[in-house]
Amino acid sequence: MQRLDPHSQVLAQAADWFARLQDEHCSPAEQAQWAAWHAADPAHAAAWAKVEAITQQMATLPAGSSRLLASPARRKVNQRLLLLALGLGAGAWPIWEMQQPQATHRTARGEILPLTLADGSQLYLSSATQIQLHETPSQVQLRLLAGEVGVRTGQRPWQLSTPHARYTPLGTRFSLRLDEGYDELAVEEHSVQVDTLAGIRGLVQAGEQRAVRASGLGPPQALAAAPLSWQTRQLVAYQMSLPAVCAALDRFSHARIDCAPELAQLQVVGVLPLDQPEQALASLTLALPVRLVRWPWWYRLQPK
Repeated sequence: MQRLDPHSQVLAQAADWFARLQDEHCSPAEQAQWAAWHAADPAHAAAWAKVEAITQQMATLPAGSSRLLASPARRKVNQRLLLLALGLGAGAWPIWEMQQPQATHRTARGEILPLTLADGSQLYLSSATQIQLHETPSQVQLRLLAGEVGVRTGQRPWQLSTPHARYTPLGTRFSLRLDEGYDELAVEEHSVQVDTLAGIRGLVQAGEQRAVRASGLGPPQALAAAPLSWQTRQLVAYQMSLPAVCAALDRFSHARIDCAPELAQLQVVGVLPLDQPEQALASLTLALPVRLVRWPWWYRLQPK
């Protein structure tokens, strides 16, 4: 356990009190205890003022983080978030990550953007992706705001973040996708260290993919075949469920793509063109017992 100096102890107490007061089950007795704590020492009032200032800054964080802070049922996570912001948590997040994000690079739907950085790192932005990239002589910092990135690290250390976690690649090739409420991390080479917003640490090894939420990491799963094949505008599927295939095509299509729920058990083996989604769907109708139904801005696979 980290040993804190007296000043840091008071800040930690203030963070704890803030998290407790945000809980909808906070009792009048707890509110009275907070008032007594606040009035007991000028240092308590000063620490409380700093916590209030931090929480006002957090109001400009991405939606996922703001909801996390406001969620009354997440007292422990709220406290951990404040400790990180105050610099008291293990591996506190840099100040630039606490500011309102501004995308430095973005792609349109269906577009893929390759970038080669000064240290030789290779970065690919997938369809409908936004990032905030910050390079220094000693480190590459990337914040994923939307979409998916593929990374092959170069000579400099890397650090990536999302509203859910921070990622430290350990000399590796991997992809990271920001989804609704979680991240999807797939590691092809070496490993990636993960530190979630709640302070949970894990290591994702080569050949694994894991869902990462602010509260922790999901169980490791075997890596899907060629997870970075989208960099060459291909979807390499090996026993991939049809809904997963449709979801991957949908991310590159201007029209919505999905399949009927009763087709969820079908699996796909093959290579499909991501930049020609209608051709890919037509191929699926030849290989599987499905038919393609078209509406304006919507494709759906249904049973034959």
